[in-house]
Parts: sequence; structure tokens; C-alpha cells
Amino acid sequence: MKTTLKIMAFGLGGAILTAVCVHADIVTTSTMVYTGQVIRVGVDGLTVRVPAGDITLPVAQVVSVEVPMPVAVLAAKQAMQAKDYQGAIKILKPWVDQLGGLQVDWMEDTILLLGDAYAAIPDAANARKIYDLFKQLYPQSPKASLVDGKFARILVEQKKYADALPLLQKFLDPLLAKQSISEDEEQAVAESLLLLGDCQRATGKPDAALDSYLTIVTLFDVEPAITYQARQRAAEIFEMQKRWPRAKQMYQELLAAAPPANVADDAKKKLAALNEAHPE
Repeated sequence: MKTTLKIMAFGLGGAILTAVCVHADIVTTSTMVYTGQVIRVGVDGLTVRVPAGDITLPVAQVVSVEVPMPVAVLAAKQAMQAKDYQGAIKILKPWVDQLGGLQVDWMEDTILLLGDAYAAIPDAANARKIYDLFKQLYPQSPKASLVDGKFARILVEQKKYADALPLLQKFLDPLLAKQSISEDEEQAVAESLLLLGDCQRATGKPDAALDSYLTIVTLFDVEPAITYQARQRAAEIFEMQKRWPRAKQMYQELLAAAPPANVADDAKKKLAALNEAHPE
């Protein structure tokens, strides 16, 4: 993780106190601008490596921080896409341990990505630890509201539906009450409504589950893969309730949305069976 960084320190009046070159991390305090290597973020402050040694700057004095995203974080994202979760953890954990709390967007994303990697294994204990760390380090971040929904996904995968339900409700209620939400929040709401529906269905509440799935279809159709699943699950509940016309309609809407081949094949088979058994 070590990089070669050039060092400069400027007084606010603009006089160059020490200068070498260009590409480096930049930390601006109330009195100075330091250009060097940010090597640690801790409760005592932010440590910057300069030619004379390491300087720890109290957080209260730091006005702004500019630290480019390391190439390693991009490699971790690629590892996640390849489902190499252990590889992603190996890359991300040292950065989180060293620079967690750094007030830059990519570090927020890095911590959440580490939590997601643990969740995908799944390692619920470490995922929860990292998600809680995010809320502790970035309580004012808009992304902090997404964390409970992320942990609920782990509980659903572990079939701990009763434990997941209150977390999902706590996450969804304030977002659904807002007049407008961001694109990231819309995506998170759609994912969480799908999980909520699955929990409600698994705990014997098909009507509530149906409402959750249909809310995705009508209000949060932002991610095709999620909407496909919502329509499919809603159709299955309509079948279970013997509401044949609505089940057919849902399968027809699913097919009209051009889902992946495996989803389409299953929907075609079920629709054909419904048309044969209930032609009315």
C-alpha cells in the first residue's frame, strides 16, 4: 500500500516552506496546507508523512483532505464482480484499518464494500462489525441509512426472517415517508422491499408480502432484476390464493419485460399451465 509521494507545505500566505513535486495527498488545516502521504487516521488525529517525519494533525484543525483513490480499491471491486470475496477482503481490510474515517467518498465506499464482501461469504459477524464501524465513522453520511438494509440481507440469507423483519421495517419506514429520495436510496428500497416480502411470505403473511412485491412493481421499478423477482413472487402468491386472472396478468407482464431466458422459460411454463387449467 506504500506509494512514493512528494512533499510540500505552504503557509496560508502562500510562501513555500518545503517543496519537491506534484502528485500527493493534500491536507488543509486552519493554518497550513500539507502535501504528503496520509498514513493513518485515528482518534488522536490524522497522521501525514513529510520529509521531517510524521506529523499528527488534530481532526478539529483539518479543514479538508484530498487523497486519490488507490488502484487497489479498483482491483477489489473487480474481485467482487468476479465473486472472489476473500480476495476483495484481503485487499480492502488493510485500507480500512489504516484510513477508515478519512473524509473522502472513496473511503466510505471502501468500508461498505468490505462489509458487502463479508456479507457475501457469508460472515455475518464481521459484516455487522464493518457496517457498524461505518455508522460510527460516518454518522452524517447519506449512505449510513443504507446499512441496516444491508445487514438484513444477511439475516434473510440465513433464513432468520423474524430477526430481519424489524431491521427492514426500521430501514424502510423513514425512506418511504420521504417526499423524494436519491437514486441510491431508490435502489436500496427496492432491494429491501423484496427482502421484506420474502420475510413476510416465509412467516405466513402472504397479503403483506404481496403488497411489498407490488410496491416494487408500481413505485420502485429501478432495477430490472429486482422487478423480475417481485413480479414472479407476486404471481406465485396470486396462484396460491387462487386468483388466477391476476396470476396470469403478472406472468404476462413479466414476459413483456423481456427477463433473462431462465426466468422467461419458467414464466411461460406457469402461464401455459394456468391457461390450460383455468382458461376463463
